[in-house]
Amino acid sequence: MSQIFKAGVAAAAILVVAGMQSNASAATISPRQADGCNGRVCINVVGTGLHVAYIDTSFSGDLDQFQTGQYITQTFSYANGNTETYYAYPRSGDRLDNIQYNRNFPNNTKVCTRIRNSNGTAISGNPCETIHS
Repeated sequence: MSQIFKAGVAAAAILVVAGMQSNASAATISPRQADGCNGRVCINVVGTGLHVAYIDTSFSGDLDQFQTGQYITQTFSYANGNTETYYAYPRSGDRLDNIQYNRNFPNNTKVCTRIRNSNGTAISGNPCETIHS
């Protein structure tokens, strides 16, 4: 599990990326979880209804693993148009990173995850899920 940083709050020298798009189809986390892959990146949202316990981000390939300097962005897009982005820095060599949220989100919140290299370029894939009751 990584330490997470909320955009605009942490002293991280990373710009907020808002309005990320995905070709992945949206799903619900009700009753337990939703997961899917897009390109080389996978998302697994675990919770009940509007409550999200945690979100896993992983690579879709069996041989892929996080490299030094790579980081994860998870962007939540709310129905009112606002977005919130969180950053996590997984350990090098891990295949999966788990970000704990343990909170409720507004109905129809869309969450998308990306894996980025240290220079900010994204690994192919931006899977998304929709949180709803």
